[in-house]
Amino acid sequence: MDVQNFDCGFPYIVVDNLYDENELNIIWQELNFLSYSNKLQPPMETGAEMDLDGNYVKSNSGIFLEEIFSNLKYSNIFKVNRKLFNIGIYKHPSWFFKHIMYKLNHDTTLISYYDDGDQYAPHRDASTISTLTWLYRKPKRFEGGDLYFTEYNECVRVKNNRALIFPGCIEHAVDHVSMEKNYRGKYLGRYCLTNFIKRYVDIV
Repeated sequence: MDVQNFDCGFPYIVVDNLYDENELNIIWQELNFLSYSNKLQPPMETGAEMDLDGNYVKSNSGIFLEEIFSNLKYSNIFKVNRKLFNIGIYKHPSWFFKHIMYKLNHDTTLISYYDDGDQYAPHRDASTISTLTWLYRKPKRFEGGDLYFTEYNECVRVKNNRALIFPGCIEHAVDHVSMEKNYRGKYLGRYCLTNFIKRYVDIV
């Protein structure tokens, strides 16, 4: 596992080779289960943002793990991706990561899939910290799908088993995924495991 800290006007972290082969096998077992029988849902079912004209700003499919599992201990992905919370995010030299993590106590996990033509226009997340982990079947069968921090002219290239951790309020976008015709619709595109991390406060 290779952890790199960056700051380009805001702090972010890139983790390469996040999961070992056994962990990846466990994750793919669940991704295979979720990918078929129409479990993955369109943007209106996953809390996607809308533009001023009322159009969804993303075109992909996905589902929150919390909608599939009433008890998350039965989810392979949920159990394995707790690893993200133990990589030392607070070691980033930015004040943001040094002081914010201990205040956060809640996260949700969104599984997203991008096939040919899918993208996500510039948007901000309703989270304090967002983590994105990219996965795809090898050999890679698509082009594009990189993430751009649009207000900072900063790009993080999509790479298998790479995680990106950043403040959710920073505007970001995913460029179009393109695939050759014979690979489309076969779940050979870009998967993203997203954790939206924030503080959960009970309302009394």
